[in-house]
Amino acid sequence: MSQLRTTARAQMPEALRRDIRLLGDALGQVLSEWGGPELLADVERLRRTVIAAREDEAMQVEAERLVADWPLERAEQVARAFACYFHLANLAEEHQRARALRERDRGGAVLPDSLAATVAELRRALGEEGLRQALAGLEVHPVFTAHPTEARRRAVVTSIRRVGDQLERLDDPALSAGEQSEAKRRLLEEVDLLWRTAQLRSTQVQPQDEVRAVMAVFDESLFQVVPDVYRALDTTSPAPLLRRHWRSRPITCCAGWRRRAAGSAGR
Repeated sequence: MSQLRTTARAQMPEALRRDIRLLGDALGQVLSEWGGPELLADVERLRRTVIAAREDEAMQVEAERLVADWPLERAEQVARAFACYFHLANLAEEHQRARALRERDRGGAVLPDSLAATVAELRRALGEEGLRQALAGLEVHPVFTAHPTEARRRAVVTSIRRVGDQLERLDDPALSAGEQSEAKRRLLEEVDLLWRTAQLRSTQVQPQDEVRAVMAVFDESLFQVVPDVYRALDTTSPAPLLRRHWRSRPITCCAGWRRRAAGSAGR
């Protein structure tokens, strides 16, 4: 193992290593159950060869030979296995970032890049009334692009999110041993579903597909996040900044949005 790789692994938080190990083991079990130990062995052989190729050019040729010797079906299975692994590794990193932010927020102090710090800076610069006026005129315009990196099927995105839900459960220190076992069983089940979900579309993307993909962002993020931001702004001042504005000028994106946002704000 190279010095750079050794250093990077040593700097990786233990919780992140644990999550990657847990997800990797789950995927390995799924591959063994689905394609037999031979499939897992082929995946591991290619993984080790590619890692070695970073320092030894001869191993690059070995990796190419290894892939070329596989039948098309086996090559496709190994490619799917790596795609699933990268999805899971990225999920673990996102989960670690969220975990680090929660840990940081438990300190009680106002963080430099937090919403509370931004409001305090604006209050000093604009005064209380100027801050209210600025927030009253605040508008957020989401921009949704059709970048190729965001071309994952919605079924794949949903499956990854369900795996993440089980990681969240396993972070709960109040879970009993039985509940932890059940969460790990569910996680294995969700990884299995991710493996079985086709990574590529069987038909050409149509405009309706793009609309549904964008609306999924509203359903799964914006409808939940925006009311949370309103509440967070209210907690930055003894006199809530946005309560009067919320009642007099509700967001009017669509009827469904008004119903969902108003219901969330009332919780």
